[in-house]
Amino acid sequence: MLLQGLATLVKRNGSYAEKLSSFKIDKEPDKNDYKRILDVLCEFLMNPESTEDIAECFPQLLPALISMGISMDKISFNDGDLLHKLNCVILGKLLRKNSDILVFVLHYFDANPAPFESIEVDRSDLSKRCTKRKVVSITEISDYDLVNACYDILCSSSMHFKYTWNWSKFYNYLSHEDAAVRWVAMNCLAIVLGMSESCYLYHTSNFIPNIEEFQFSIENEKVKQSNVTFEDTEEMDQILDVPSVVSIGGVLLPIFKKTRSRNELNLVPVPSTRQNLRNLAFAVSSNKCVCLQGAVGSGKTALIEFLAQATGHDAENFAKVQLGDQTDSKMLLGMYRCTDIPGEFLWQPGILTEAVLSGKWLLLEDIDCAATDVISVIGQLVETKTLSVPGYRDLIHVKSGFQLFVTRRLTSAGTQKSFQIPVQKQWFCVNVESLSKKELVTIVQVLFPTLHTVATRIVDVYLLFSAGDHEDDAVNNVRNSRQISTRDLIKWCSRAIVDFDVSSPASALKIFQDALDVFCCSVPNSGM
Repeated sequence: MLLQGLATLVKRNGSYAEKLSSFKIDKEPDKNDYKRILDVLCEFLMNPESTEDIAECFPQLLPALISMGISMDKISFNDGDLLHKLNCVILGKLLRKNSDILVFVLHYFDANPAPFESIEVDRSDLSKRCTKRKVVSITEISDYDLVNACYDILCSSSMHFKYTWNWSKFYNYLSHEDAAVRWVAMNCLAIVLGMSESCYLYHTSNFIPNIEEFQFSIENEKVKQSNVTFEDTEEMDQILDVPSVVSIGGVLLPIFKKTRSRNELNLVPVPSTRQNLRNLAFAVSSNKCVCLQGAVGSGKTALIEFLAQATGHDAENFAKVQLGDQTDSKMLLGMYRCTDIPGEFLWQPGILTEAVLSGKWLLLEDIDCAATDVISVIGQLVETKTLSVPGYRDLIHVKSGFQLFVTRRLTSAGTQKSFQIPVQKQWFCVNVESLSKKELVTIVQVLFPTLHTVATRIVDVYLLFSAGDHEDDAVNNVRNSRQISTRDLIKWCSRAIVDFDVSSPASALKIFQDALDVFCCSVPNSGM
């Protein structure tokens, strides 16, 4: 992947060859070469003239390169206005090529002002700071590049930026001497103000007499946008050495904060699990609501919990709710509760409102079991990126960092319950594949080494109750009482390892009794 990208980059423009001359493109690089190559690519990325070439040749590495070249912290007085404008132009160009880096853009502007807002600068200190940021040299940023960056960033998440940025200073660009700047500025304001087509054409003709010259320029730029494709996950894991991003199956995601090492996370990396994790990471990078659908016990919740921990979303920044018939919208949105003082009521936000306000990750399990009013609230949130909370706020805009996950059960036959996803184009659905028999045996052997010799027989018994059509009425009664899942297998194994001795008849009897307790005690007594 990396060598192919370097070859394409040199072939596209020979000026890159001089900087890359020390690397042998036909030879597999070692760890030190990887680090040096990333440093050079980061320099190219931070040069506006070569940013788009890097985005097209190395789409998989963009999260790592952005983390190396652009600090997500607040730009201080000494960092200056010029560096901020350069960062904005770079991010705008990258968004034009790849919409999946939006999460980095949102994090950057959480701490920094809009591109058109100035930051006073100490020029003597700016050159020192630029060297640390791997920027070769910073020249003046043109107003045209800046308004183009505003347009690209605004289009990537218009519902967010048109409310979080103070657009009053942006109106100055409407009187700019360059007609091209006025044209792009007018297109930005049309989005911010929600202009109709007739209103837009009327006001544009007042500011730009020769409007025909610019009519198709922005549309042609937007056609070039492309999404990331992820390949060669082993090489991605090998070359990645950036502390602010994590590789999940070759998909790079930003780390919210360091909590614990990934080695402590209890998830056995069998092939199905690795593929499911990769699909989930790809869904999260799309910045859409993620719907995981799969059979009971297929690991939907475990995958999300693993990804949350790997990206630094601990208990303070990740919450989950089990939905059901008794879950109403008030539980998710919040309500007023009485206090110890008579006649006084205090607003207590629900878990969904709290997650939207603070930018948390939220998991809603079994959305197909939710009530109609809950589905309506979630549908509005996904479609408009806003939340309406009656009695508290008419409109709450989603804070950057918020990510909604929902799970959806499939029956044993692979069919879905009668449930229609609202605003389906705004969702990213991930089909979670169930584990095979071989993978189940591997999981039992890894998690419970004591049961290594009997793991296959234990999985055979589990599959007898959980899958397939059986002629035995007794087994069918057990299967129809409730859905047996891998949770029951893990529960059985965790009991079986207590005082286990493979050569002891007593241990065999205990395993049998544990199986009866786990798989059969939920069957109702038809004689009573």
